[in-house]
Amino acid sequence: MKSFYGQMNQGREPDRTNRWMNHRYEIQHLIMSSLSELGPKDELIILGAGNCDDFDLNDLASRFHVVILADIDYGSMNNAVKQLDSQLQQRIKCLDSFDFTGLDQIDFYDRFQGLLDHQVPAEQLIAFLQEIAIAVAEKPIHTQFSKRYAAVISSAVHTQLFYLHALTVFAIYTKSYTKNEVKLIVDAIADLRDFLLRQYNDLLFSLVRPDGVVIMWTDIVLLDEQTEFFKETIYSLSNEVERAQFMLRLMGSYG
Repeated sequence: MKSFYGQMNQGREPDRTNRWMNHRYEIQHLIMSSLSELGPKDELIILGAGNCDDFDLNDLASRFHVVILADIDYGSMNNAVKQLDSQLQQRIKCLDSFDFTGLDQIDFYDRFQGLLDHQVPAEQLIAFLQEIAIAVAEKPIHTQFSKRYAAVISSAVHTQLFYLHALTVFAIYTKSYTKNEVKLIVDAIADLRDFLLRQYNDLLFSLVRPDGVVIMWTDIVLLDEQTEFFKETIYSLSNEVERAQFMLRLMGSYG
């Protein structure tokens, strides 16, 4: 999982700074307008911080006493912090492998991979995915941070939370299942995705103080039978580097 999202962060286009200028301006406007009436600006947490190029980290670090960056890719966050003035760097803390879903607590990805490696029947795989939702619901995450932050920012996490990675893991095993079984398994993955998204939204609001603000944005990628994804392309890719690069091209074409 770390390698997949690390490749996503590191595989951004070289001219991203110029191409996404308007996007960053809109995000900055969203953040500033949301913070305009906020009281004491003591602690801020940013989930899905990644490269920190969606927002103005320098400005946020100057406004808050403490800025917490949370992402599965520690290296990208750390590199962004190094670009700041040394005094501002002291206000920032990077949390490595901050689990947004609860899946890490129950060793989901290794178990999922193991079932696929053993080519278990589709019914067993679907039952496993359904059981995962129950297991996650029984184990609340990050309760030690409950109602702690004046502001909680969620970068474009929703579409990267689980679904794309789970599909890329499953993709190379589709030859072991019939076309109808593949559809049923993908539907089960989508059901788990929807549950995890609701859990993630609950997490955001559990972190913020009663007088605080939650700020979020998301991207949208069209995935249907008309898109390249379901034309077997990804099923032929055998490693995470190629699949991460494919996903970036997919978002550029259909996002």
